[in-house]
Amino acid sequence: MIDWRKKNPDCRRAMFKVHCASRRCERRVPYAADRPYEPRDTRVKPAPLTCPDTPPFTRQSTPGRARAPVSRICNNTSMSTRPLPDASAPTGDSAAADGVRIQRIREQFPAINSTQTALLDNAGGSQAPRAVADAIRDYMLNTYVQLGADYDVSVQSTQTVQRAHDFVRLLMNGDGIGEVALGASSSSLLRTLGDCYADALPAGSRIIVAEWGHESNIGPWVRHDGKAFEVVWWRVSRETGMPRLEELRELVKVGAAVVAFPHASNLFGDLFDVAAATKIAHGAGARVVVDGVAFAPHRAIDVRALDVDWYVYSTYKVYGPHMGAMFGKKEAFAEITGPNHFFIPREAASYKFELGGVSHEGCAGLLGLWRHLCFLAGEDAAGPWRRQTIELAFERMQEIEAPLQARLIEYLSSRNDVRIIGPASADPAERVSTISFVHKAKPSREIAQGANRAGHGIRFGHFYAWRLCEALGLQPEDGVVRVSLVHYNTMDEVERLIGFLDSAL
Repeated sequence: MIDWRKKNPDCRRAMFKVHCASRRCERRVPYAADRPYEPRDTRVKPAPLTCPDTPPFTRQSTPGRARAPVSRICNNTSMSTRPLPDASAPTGDSAAADGVRIQRIREQFPAINSTQTALLDNAGGSQAPRAVADAIRDYMLNTYVQLGADYDVSVQSTQTVQRAHDFVRLLMNGDGIGEVALGASSSSLLRTLGDCYADALPAGSRIIVAEWGHESNIGPWVRHDGKAFEVVWWRVSRETGMPRLEELRELVKVGAAVVAFPHASNLFGDLFDVAAATKIAHGAGARVVVDGVAFAPHRAIDVRALDVDWYVYSTYKVYGPHMGAMFGKKEAFAEITGPNHFFIPREAASYKFELGGVSHEGCAGLLGLWRHLCFLAGEDAAGPWRRQTIELAFERMQEIEAPLQARLIEYLSSRNDVRIIGPASADPAERVSTISFVHKAKPSREIAQGANRAGHGIRFGHFYAWRLCEALGLQPEDGVVRVSLVHYNTMDEVERLIGFLDSAL
């Protein structure tokens, strides 16, 4: 790799948030949902709620999957003491069991039951489960103080922020190989990363940028084109509309410093071969920057297996608070200098990239997601963090989403007046349940707005993939109709949407 540290180390162009680096952990004061605020030493722990007798999933070990616990990072008892039922599958009739399972999952998301609209726009932002909201509320009522002091409440707050980084790093399977920086959004994190590379790279360095990405992983590189960088486009095939690894092999032959592309397009919903692309990029000495925002709500992120240098996702699209998270390998962080104050050492990698401090309550919410993942996996949230639990929870999500996407794609494929944008296959090995389409005659705006009036929460537009829409010959303002399903959606919602489309198209 090129040693870019000899360049100007000052990169202060974006606003991020800061955390303190204490790694001590201790049990939280319980949250009492039905009690007024009391002084800490008099608060009474609420009695636990009873769980349903029959869990929605049957606990089974995945064949070949090791079930030994990973190393305990810290005591991760949730701030809320209310137990969740697990989401293991009930026995008995399959259809009835599936209905019970989905109902129990939906009960964890209060917003779903507060509206008559079917929430099918989840790629723009998912709902948050009760466990996440409880954790945020508990933090703000009990430990909402500044970090870094030695008094007890500040120690707890500092631990919350540090543990959130530790949890997200485990969620991305990055323990031991890198660090995590948190920020306001994926867009802001990538903007800062691009600016930092502009300061670190030799002038004229080639940056290969995927045409089919979200603008958040395009704009930060293009803005320096002709100045710090030479941007080279990795374009989609004009025949298939999809990207090709063969083109990347040709592009890197001339050299590259960075290759930036998505794990899944937020229009296509495709599952791109990140590991293969990374191997090609690394063979040319380039760093890899992957936008995982459209992938992360549906599958477990595994930066270790992918061998990527940088990976970014939006936590608010993965059932958490409105934040972004960026993993970076240790050696990748070492090559650039984050935007935080000059006296903060570069070795404090996360801290150096979190100018202004991360959302403390957001960090508490990130920790609350552990309880929901345990609920899906049918495991005890009071136990140690386990990578296997995270993987199992996402496997459960995939099991639920697969028949939903299959049904919708089956319907869209049956129509000769509709074109699916992205893979026409419903195979979960090829796509996630973000599905876009256009009609031969009707504008996407008309279809989506009609669906909204009928109680179907879908969207139209370019979804910040403006350049991809242009490449596909679509007018970006009208763009595509997009339906994005996740594990709390139901077959009934899909069937009702299909009923509307049948009449509207």
